[in-house]
Amino acid sequence: MLFRLFLLFTIIPLAELWLLLWFSSLTSPIVTFGLVVVTGILGAWLARKQGAQAWRKIQQHMV
Repeated sequence: MLFRLFLLFTIIPLAELWLLLWFSSLTSPIVTFGLVVVTGILGAWLARKQGAQAWRKIQQHMV
């Protein structure tokens, strides 16, 4: 199990890095950086929205 987790936590980041470098070679580093920033902002917004929704559900079930 530990070996599988080790592979998971090494292969996925390496694949992500490879995809970013590949995409950067197709477009430009600036476009790739913009894509990373935009997806980071969208991910943070989604996490905040889903976290608030989950917190409300927890509070409703406690009352």
